[in-house]
Amino acid sequence: MSLTPDVPEISTSTSDPPLTHADTPADTPAERLLTIASHMSIPAPKKPAVTCHVLDTSTGKPAPNIPCTLSRFLRLTDGTPSSSCFEVARAFTNADGRVAAWEMRQKGTAGRLDVEEGSTYKIRFDTWEHFGGETFFPYVEVVFTVKEAGEGAHYHIPLLLSPYSYSTYRGS
Repeated sequence: MSLTPDVPEISTSTSDPPLTHADTPADTPAERLLTIASHMSIPAPKKPAVTCHVLDTSTGKPAPNIPCTLSRFLRLTDGTPSSSCFEVARAFTNADGRVAAWEMRQKGTAGRLDVEEGSTYKIRFDTWEHFGGETFFPYVEVVFTVKEAGEGAHYHIPLLLSPYSYSTYRGS
C-alpha cells in the first residue's frame, strides 16, 4: 500500500502547438481581473424614482440628519391635485446630505419607491433642528408633478438651505 496519491503524468512534449492570442482571454493581470469581475458582477440596485440632497449653504457642507417626508396629493375628479395628501415614505439625509433609501409607510409596499405619472408630490424637509431653532424656516416643502413615470424615470430634488433662505431645482 502506497501513501502517495495517484497523480497523472503531465506531458512535457513540445509537439503541442503554442497558445495564441485567441486562446487567452486577457493578456495582462488587470485584464484578467476585469474578465473575472465581469462574470461575477451583481447589478447595481436601482435608484428610487425620487431622490433628494440637502446642502447647507451657510457652512458650505452637506446637511446630515434632516428628516424628509414624501407625500402624494390626492386628485380631484378633473385630475387636478387636491389640497389633501398622504404620506408615502420617510427618510433622513445621510452624512453626504442625501436620502439613500426611503422607508415606505404603506404596509405591503416594501422595496423600490415608484411614482405615478400625472401625480403631484411634496417633500417636506424638517430643518428646525438642523439650525438649532435659529432659522426663519422651520420646514421647507417642495411640491412637484411627475410628468413621466415607469422604468428609468427619476426625479432628483436638491435643496440649497441656509437659516434665512432656500432654493431648489430639478436635478438629475
